[in-house]
Amino acid sequence: MSGRRVALVSQWFPPEPTGIPLGIARCLRGYGFDVDVLTGVPNYPTGIVHPGYRAHRRYVESQDGLRVLRSPLYPSHDRSALRRAANYLTWAASSTALGRPLLRAADVALVYGSPVTAATAAMAARIRWGTPYVLMAMDLWPDSVFATGFLTGRPGRRLAQGTLGRFTDQAYRWADHVTVPSPGCGRRWWRGGYPRKRCRWSTTGPTRR
Repeated sequence: MSGRRVALVSQWFPPEPTGIPLGIARCLRGYGFDVDVLTGVPNYPTGIVHPGYRAHRRYVESQDGLRVLRSPLYPSHDRSALRRAANYLTWAASSTALGRPLLRAADVALVYGSPVTAATAAMAARIRWGTPYVLMAMDLWPDSVFATGFLTGRPGRRLAQGTLGRFTDQAYRWADHVTVPSPGCGRRWWRGGYPRKRCRWSTTGPTRR
């Protein structure tokens, strides 16, 4: 990365029990990067908004020396496919709308891509300002969604599979670089027709959805 300002985009961030994004931010800062965080109102893993927050509000705060912008979302983490989709999509929309100043100022965006819809704001910034982004694909969508047992009915699954497949394909293709959690995922990436030189596997491993 040639620029010094990084926008870390992750739907989940402490106080939620997701230490990897915070660890990434600390590591980048240790290498001399200026890091801002775009994330959601904390509600993971219960779907209940953490004390001191409201789901529909925007927050700007400092955490561990990082500037953290939290945008609203529909809080949910139950087994309802509809409510889970609302959780992902509302944060994708609010982070795209409210995260513009942070992403515009960034030299590069680093997307913690679980769910892959977290890439929406970075994709919009790429279109509008040419901001490059790196996508950390923590699990391979859309396959991983259906592997968890969501949308088992055929009509709903066909619609979701087509929509998610197109979105995921675009998120991968627009990324300047993609990391995957294992060599096996890397081979799946290459078989999908994506350039081998833009893919590396990381050691952070997948996160639970």
